[in-house]
Amino acid sequence: MALQQTISKPIEFSGVGVHSGQKATVRLLPAPENHGVVFVRTDLEPPAVIPGTSSNTSSASLATTLGCEPGRSVATVEHLLAALVGIGVDNLRVEVDGKELPILDGSAEPYAKELVTTGLQVQNQPRRYLIVRRKVQVQDGQCWASIEPSNTGGLTIECSLDFEHPVIGKINHTVHITPLTFLESIAPARTFGFLKDAEALQSRNLALGASMHNTVLLDGDSVVNEEGLRFPDEFVRHKILDTMGDLSLLGLPVIGHGLFHELRE
Repeated sequence: MALQQTISKPIEFSGVGVHSGQKATVRLLPAPENHGVVFVRTDLEPPAVIPGTSSNTSSASLATTLGCEPGRSVATVEHLLAALVGIGVDNLRVEVDGKELPILDGSAEPYAKELVTTGLQVQNQPRRYLIVRRKVQVQDGQCWASIEPSNTGGLTIECSLDFEHPVIGKINHTVHITPLTFLESIAPARTFGFLKDAEALQSRNLALGASMHNTVLLDGDSVVNEEGLRFPDEFVRHKILDTMGDLSLLGLPVIGHGLFHELRE
């Protein structure tokens, strides 16, 4: 029987938000059994306490934002949430002194590696799961997502992208999530964006903190970053990372097989 886990001691990260461009510090603190993942905006008075669940999701456009009260939300939570589910953290208090979590290097690797280095504390209550019993599918234009019962147990994610950009094209990746597969093949994958979109995004006060230190940047036919890609299919691996973070908002680890497809012309 698997038991719930939290972290063994506090962890702290600092950096800029990819959309706000504002500096923020996030502190991860151990939490008791059955607490779940709860975000706390410590820069507000009184502090905003925001459970990391789907019912508190206020936006999922370009980044996942939690908190339904005006001015009392926290944005870009998906990379941290992916690291928590990938490494196996059930209970955590997340304190942040700004409206957006730091983007760090654009992946979940800094979070995941520090969680492993710090170590987890096994707790006394059994871990509960959300077990998918029948297929569910949703569609938005030419993009769709489905989740169905797992043949292997645990969580498997299969994702495909079909982009006109020559560096991306048609790619797919499938992974059965374990702490090891997450650390090695999903956590390092960085967020990506297109140079042609930068001006329009910034005119909407988005991507103000984006740079080649935290984003894979694509121009008309190539990757702009000098170091190139971490994986040939880094783009689809990052979509899996984001998907893991968003699935965690169901509030329990998922046992199922997820399939996701995104087409962009």
